[in-house]
Amino acid sequence: MADTIHTRIKARRLELGLTQKEVGEKIGITNSAVQQWEKGGNVAADHMPKLAMALKTTLDYLVRGVPDQSNSAISSIIDVDMSSGAEIPLLPLDELMNLSSDKLVGNKGSWGKTVHTAHQWSKRARAFAMQDASMEPKFSETDIIVIDPAENYEPGECVAAHIKSLRITVFRQFRYDGADHCVLAAINDHYRSYKFTHAEWKADVEILGPWVESTRTNLRSPKRHTS
Repeated sequence: MADTIHTRIKARRLELGLTQKEVGEKIGITNSAVQQWEKGGNVAADHMPKLAMALKTTLDYLVRGVPDQSNSAISSIIDVDMSSGAEIPLLPLDELMNLSSDKLVGNKGSWGKTVHTAHQWSKRARAFAMQDASMEPKFSETDIIVIDPAENYEPGECVAAHIKSLRITVFRQFRYDGADHCVLAAINDHYRSYKFTHAEWKADVEILGPWVESTRTNLRSPKRHTS
């Protein structure tokens, strides 16, 4: 039997001893929809985070068959205690500028979706879906990333940033290049990094918030450390 997202959904459900109805109830869909997925039907992207959470696995495993190698909890969003944390808006990357709640309708963006976090971040915390491999291997292109502008950021941190002159929002690693330049660096060398003088950085870059939580990485400690 071919190893596909459909066979992985069924195999993982059976491993957990869940019925199609029970999986559907966890996601908020019918058992017939789960049945169609297992038979080869298309799984909508907005259902994927909750599906992975219901099956206590990662998006990487469901989408690409990549097993989780960590010895700790699978992830801070996927394997989350729904009695804690908070529901936060899931936005397209270019909508992360809408960080104040009064700009969101019903506390949701244009997708009308939310994700449940493992920790109570600030009211301005937002999530977005990675859509490329620019930050691999640290982050997969299927990861859901949570940022919180209330958290400080330091060199080496991954941040969402708006570059005003280019009218784009990117997710990159903040670095210093010597004493003269700041860099928003792609971890994957096949993708673009952005370099600024300190004056250009101050005028052109708005940091929207550092990464605090994601589907593949354990919750970062709220207590920050300076090296």
